[in-house]
Amino acid sequence: MLPYTLSALGDVDKTFALVRRHTSPDEFQTMIGAGTSFGDSLLAHPQLLVTQLPLYEDKLGYVVALRLLSPFLDPVNAMTAISLVSAIGITTILFNLSRPLAGVATLSWLALVKLFFLTSSAVTPDLVVTFIALLGFWALLSRRCWLAASLLVLGTIVRPDNVILGCTVGVVMLFQSRRAGITAIAGSILAFAADGLLSHHFGWWGQFYYNFVSTTLDLGNFHPAFSLQQYFAVLLRQTAALLHANWPYAGLGIAILAALLTSRSEDRLASHLLWALVGTMALRFVAYPSTELRHYWPVMFGFAQIALHAAAHWLADPKPMKPLSAY
Repeated sequence: MLPYTLSALGDVDKTFALVRRHTSPDEFQTMIGAGTSFGDSLLAHPQLLVTQLPLYEDKLGYVVALRLLSPFLDPVNAMTAISLVSAIGITTILFNLSRPLAGVATLSWLALVKLFFLTSSAVTPDLVVTFIALLGFWALLSRRCWLAASLLVLGTIVRPDNVILGCTVGVVMLFQSRRAGITAIAGSILAFAADGLLSHHFGWWGQFYYNFVSTTLDLGNFHPAFSLQQYFAVLLRQTAALLHANWPYAGLGIAILAALLTSRSEDRLASHLLWALVGTMALRFVAYPSTELRHYWPVMFGFAQIALHAAAHWLADPKPMKPLSAY
C-alpha cells in the first residue's frame, strides 16, 4: 500500500498521512513491521521508501492507472476499486462458463473462487492481471487472436513478470495466427523491457535477492552480486515450501480435470493452451520461486477456465466415455 501510494502521489509525507487515514494505528504498525529493524527504520527515515520504488514502479500499467484515477479517487481507494472490479470480472467469466453445465455443476464458479481464495481486498496488481489474462484466454479460445495478443501484452505492461505467460501462450497462438503469435511474444518482451527501463528496476537478480535472500531498506545503491549457489539454495528451500502448501494440489487437480475434458473435445486449442499454462507455472517458479498463490492466479484460474470451457463443449456434443487407459 505504501509504495504504490507513493508512486502515485510522489510525496512521502502525503503518502504516510493518507495510509494512516485508511488504517487504524495498530494496523499501520503491523503493516510496516513496527518493532523490527526494518519497520522502525522506515518510521524514522520514511524517505528510504523512495529508494524502494523501482521494485513497484516496474508495474507500469498499474501505477499509471492509479495516477489516471487520482482526480476521482485517492490511491488507496483506487487500488481497492481496481481490485473489486477485477474480482467481479473474474467471477463473471467463471459464472458465464458455468451456466451451460447441468444441475449442481452450475455452481462450479463458486467452488473455484473459494478454492483459489479469490479476494477483492488485495492492493496489488495481481487481480487485474488475472482478469486481463482470463479475457485473453477467452479471446484466444474464441479465435480472436489479435485481441488475445493485445491483452497478453497489456498484462505484461501491468505486471512485467507476465512476460512468461505472454511468450508461452504466444507460442500456442502461432498455430492459429503466426502474426498474432509473434506480436504477443515480441510485444510482451518489449513491454517487459520498457517496464524495467522506465522504472530503473534492479533487474531479475536484484528482485530475487531482495525477496528471497536479504530484505534491505536502503536500495539507493543496490547491486547484489549474482551467486549460483544462493539461487539453488533458495530454489530448493522454496520447492520444499511449495510441496507443503495446499493450493498447488488444488491446481493440479483442476489441471488434470481440464486435461481429461479437453481430451474428449475436438477443441485442440484448449488442450494446447492448457499445456502452455503448465509451462508458465514451471518457468515462473524457476525464475521467481514464490509460494504465494496470488502470483499464480492467472494460471490457476486459467486451468479452471479451460476445464469449464471444455465441459460446456462436451455437453453440447457428448462423446462416449473413453477408458482410463486411453488417457
